[in-house]
Amino acid sequence: MGALLTERLAYMASIESMEQAAALGANVPDKTALLLGEYGAICPIAVLDRIRQTLKGPVLLELLSKNKNRDLIRSSIITSAACGFQGVLLASGIFSSGDGKARPVYDLDQAQMLRLALGLRETEAIPNSFIIAVRSASGNAPAELRARWYIEEGADYIALEKGAVPGLESKTLLIEPVRPA
Repeated sequence: MGALLTERLAYMASIESMEQAAALGANVPDKTALLLGEYGAICPIAVLDRIRQTLKGPVLLELLSKNKNRDLIRSSIITSAACGFQGVLLASGIFSSGDGKARPVYDLDQAQMLRLALGLRETEAIPNSFIIAVRSASGNAPAELRARWYIEEGADYIALEKGAVPGLESKTLLIEPVRPA
């Protein structure tokens, strides 16, 4: 099972330059974990060393399923552990359509991603201490049931943008965007 984190995740959804990543990383408060998202032009794996120059806390990779097949998801989880991330946050991603945009892959949903990640932990392809979190919706009964299911199935944490699911407070990470100084 992944190691205990803080209750808040500072979220850098989009990385457009190394300088931007370093500047935003410097704004992350002490004892707060950082979540690096995949929405920008630069892959979060490329900025981890730069972020580590100013941030001492845990860093997680947001892994989006919308543009990856299962082989790439598996590789991304293993690679993130090998590169020094403390864990992954499994998410479906924001789907958009239009001319010139790639079509979503829809190979694995978050539940299937969770099972794949837990299997990697069982086979020791990733360390037992590597955090496996799942992004979840909040606010209504079906969303709460899904969040509970993720935890029951073995996720270390669920990540939400709004308040915790009753009874899962110790397993909830609240996502807050990093603000420029």
